[in-house]
Amino acid sequence: MKYLLLFLASVLFMKADNVATLAQIEFFSVGGCGYAGEISKGEKAFHEIYVQKNNLEQFVKLYGLGSNPAKMYALAAFYKLDPLLYNHIKDNYKNQKIEVPRMDGCDMRLDDLSLLIKNLESGYYDRLFTIIPK
Repeated sequence: MKYLLLFLASVLFMKADNVATLAQIEFFSVGGCGYAGEISKGEKAFHEIYVQKNNLEQFVKLYGLGSNPAKMYALAAFYKLDPLLYNHIKDNYKNQKIEVPRMDGCDMRLDDLSLLIKNLESGYYDRLFTIIPK
């Protein structure tokens, strides 16, 4: 029991700043964005979580707490880390129209989640996974 409590505490508090940052992110973005072409705070936080040993637990927490853009980052993580979970969640979105703010370069738009899922599955967001988890 003692070890379970320690594990749960580590999941909740380890890198909580990145989960909190990503949970409140205002748009989904992969690659350079804005006029300077910088990597977004969301993508940076995604990478910080992705390289952690307990990354799946952190992304599950993010999915439960996050905005629609945060949920998209979590879905992207599930796609690579736990395909069964990814497919289960994806199936729950069938026949729903969910808009996700997305930044692509300097262009801000609202995209339907189904389009972002299609892009994810076709490799359009593979840049997110260039960092290998520890």
